[in-house]
Amino acid sequence: MKDFIVSEEFTIDKIIVKNKETIKYIDTELDVESISNYSIETILEVTPKNNIPVKELYFKGLCVPRAGSKIIAKILKCNEVISHEIDEYGPFLRTTYEKRDSFKEREKAIEISVLRNGKKVEIYRSADYDTFLQSFNTHSK
Repeated sequence: MKDFIVSEEFTIDKIIVKNKETIKYIDTELDVESISNYSIETILEVTPKNNIPVKELYFKGLCVPRAGSKIIAKILKCNEVISHEIDEYGPFLRTTYEKRDSFKEREKAIEISVLRNGKKVEIYRSADYDTFLQSFNTHSK
């Protein structure tokens, strides 16, 4: 797992928080109902401490450090591979992870720690943090 999740230090330049709405329509015999779900995404425009090409961190959930803050981000340095499979219960999607050697300009962070005087004072974990770790532990290559 250490090869797939790496920690890097950054300075936050800009924070963008997006509220997203997903509407699902359910057609019953008598009526059409809609169900709304909301999710939050945080985009951090960053300057890396080390010489890596990352300019933006995508975080699934709310993360509210301030611009100018120093952070340590746990980044998924792998590619998600989704395959369509069929077993005795029918079709399903299987997600596996393959290690990647290089960083991209936009990376997914699953944990962000805000530093003050070199110590972690705030820790944010993404909405899919636990799900990723469970899936990764059972389906990584």
